[in-house]
Amino acid sequence: MKRGIHLILALVSMLPASRSASAQMDEYSIKAGYLYNFSKYVQWPEGTFLAPETPFVICIVGEDPFGGRLDQAIAGKTSGDARPLEVRRFKKADASALRACQMAFLSKSEMQHTAAIVDAVKNFPVFTVADFAPFAEIGGIADLRIDGTKVKVDLNMNAANRAKLKISGKLQQVASLVN
Repeated sequence: MKRGIHLILALVSMLPASRSASAQMDEYSIKAGYLYNFSKYVQWPEGTFLAPETPFVICIVGEDPFGGRLDQAIAGKTSGDARPLEVRRFKKADASALRACQMAFLSKSEMQHTAAIVDAVKNFPVFTVADFAPFAEIGGIADLRIDGTKVKVDLNMNAANRAKLKISGKLQQVASLVN
């Protein structure tokens, strides 16, 4: 439990600075911080990147709920293996484009396309995350949502294993594991 609290504190401490606490703590600022930190608590398989300087790509699929918050959260930062971070936005899911992402965030606008998107990347090293349930239960890797005042993360370890992603024990401890 104590390690879980430390992870939560680490995740929250990485949120972008803001002039006011209320602006800093809005839902999508918090989620942007979590996406950034997922890059540090997940290990991608050997051969995922072409070269050491190849960026770690976070893709947003559908309507972008972050505005500039995700760009602000990653500005000047690197992934867990010291790669530069890059954000790409797609209005619609394109399988080949998504396979070039290390992380794909599905917005609520893509709920009706969830099964097709998950199927398109299920055997590729793409950490899929959405902010709606039951995303992890239907084959996505992570749900990320706010429930009252708490951030909830559901992880589908079977989906992560299919994608050959190794999720740290620290992240698993603060998440609910689903199948």
